Amino acid sequence: MGCSACGAKYTHYLTSKTGITKRIYFCDECWIKYGPPPSLREKLNEVARLLELRIWGDRQLVRIVFPPVTLHSKTTGEAYVFESCYVMINIVDHTYTLYAEPDSDGIRHPHANCSGVVCVGDYYDCLLDYFDAGNYVGFLTTCLACLNTYTPHGAYYRFNEDPCEFCGDSYTNRQCVSCGKWMCVDCEGMDGNCVDCSEQCSYCGELCVDLVSCEYCGDWVCDSCHETCINCEKCFCTIHISECKECGDWICTNCSIRGLCQKCLETQEEEKKKREAEKDQLCLPFVELILENSG
Repeated sequence: MGCSACGAKYTHYLTSKTGITKRIYFCDECWIKYGPPPSLREKLNEVARLLELRIWGDRQLVRIVFPPVTLHSKTTGEAYVFESCYVMINIVDHTYTLYAEPDSDGIRHPHANCSGVVCVGDYYDCLLDYFDAGNYVGFLTTCLACLNTYTPHGAYYRFNEDPCEFCGDSYTNRQCVSCGKWMCVDCEGMDGNCVDCSEQCSYCGELCVDLVSCEYCGDWVCDSCHETCINCEKCFCTIHISECKECGDWICTNCSIRGLCQKCLETQEEEKKKREAEKDQLCLPFVELILENSG
C-alpha cells in the first residue's frame, strides 16, 4: 500500500469515518500538502527541538525550559545564576506566562515577583506579536532575552546595591518619586512615594499622597473618604456629607435642609405653591357663591 496521492511509500495516515472506517495514506511530501495542519503542541515541539530546549506537558499546559540565566550586579559585578527559568503555555486558551524561580541562595530574579512570574516590561508588545503570529522561534528567543535583561530602576528587586533606606532590607523595589530614597515593597507608600512622603487618612488609615481637609471637622481624608458638596463645591469627609433624599447628589451638613439639596428644595417649594394655587382655583367658585348669597 502506497501514498494515496502519488503512490510513493507512505509514512503517515489519516483515519476516515465517513460511511465505513478506512485509512488514507500519505508520504512525507503529500502529508505537508494534503494532511491536516500541525497542532500548536506539534509546532512547539518542533521549535523546541530546533532551539535545543526541553519541553513537556499535557493536553492543556506545556512547559518549555530555558538554559540557566546569569545576571550580574551593576555595581559589585557579583554573578547570580537562575537555573529554573521557563515559559508556561496554555495551548487551549492560547496564553503564556514567563517564570524565573529563585537561585540556590533564595535570591529572586530581579524582574520576577514573589510568585516567580517575570514582568516582561518593554518586551511585552514584541512577545505578543510573535506569539499571536505563530512565530514561536522569535517568541522563545525573545523570552530568553527578557530573562537575561537586568534593569535596576525597573526591577522588583535589586542585587544588594541599594538597601532599603527605611528598614534595611537588601531587596529594594524602587525610588521614591518625591524624595528619591530607595525602598522595599513593605516600605512603599502610595503612587510611587515612600511611607514618609505619604500621609495616612484619618478614617480608613490608608497611605495617600494628596489628602484633603474636611471643611467641617478639619480631618485629613483620602479620595475614597471624601465627597464634594453639589451646592458649595467644598470637600467634606463622609461623616459630614450625605446624599440628597431626592436626587442622590452629595450635600454637606451646612447646605442640607431637611436632607435635600438646594435645587430639590426649590423644586419642592415650587410644587407646593403650584398645588396650593390649584387648590385655590378649585375653591374659588364656592367662595364666590358664598359671597353672593351673603350679599
